[in-house]
Amino acid sequence: MFRINYWSHNWLVRKINNNKILENTSLYRGSLYDLGCGTQPYYEDIKPFVINYIGVDWGNTLHKKNMHIEADLNQALPIENAVADTVLCLQTLEHLSEPLMFLKEANRIMKTGANIMITVPFIWHVHEEPFDFFRYTNYGLKHLLTKANFKQIEIQAVSGFWVSWVLRFNYNTYRYSNKLGKWITIILIPIWFIGQIIAPLLDKYDKNNRDTIGYCATAIK
Repeated sequence: MFRINYWSHNWLVRKINNNKILENTSLYRGSLYDLGCGTQPYYEDIKPFVINYIGVDWGNTLHKKNMHIEADLNQALPIENAVADTVLCLQTLEHLSEPLMFLKEANRIMKTGANIMITVPFIWHVHEEPFDFFRYTNYGLKHLLTKANFKQIEIQAVSGFWVSWVLRFNYNTYRYSNKLGKWITIILIPIWFIGQIIAPLLDKYDKNNRDTIGYCATAIK
């Protein structure tokens, strides 16, 4: 899991991502391919549920190289047909210039009945530029997954308006704190913390999922 530092401006988004991994353990089985694995932050959490964990990423990753297979996810994958029981693609699809090609390749390497889980940002700042190409609505995700021949598609917003608003506020004030010095940071830390505690509670009473920070999609081949 991502380590949670409650002094930080963005611990809530890490907690949300961690929770999605825990909520979907029933999907993990057999040979699991983590496409866009980065530093493999969830390896230890997934390992008990699978036989094999295979991390796949490209050689120009901005993270520390930690993959079993090096591949450009925008192109044909150097992986055989029908070998994956589970595919993960976590916070990666927005960085791919050819998302439909990627999803078709993910489908190709999956066995019939295999699961795929995808998480993507929606209301989120541009990051890891210049390799940040898209933001996806639930409709866009369903369209792409359908075109790639996936079935039983389920898509959930991971937050509502208040979490989105608080995290936007925190990220932007964090930029200023870096410029203005540690005393501004000391003042902002309790504001960041309280906001990240209250926002999920407010989201429970405001089901406006159109302003989510992102989506989690699952589907079956």
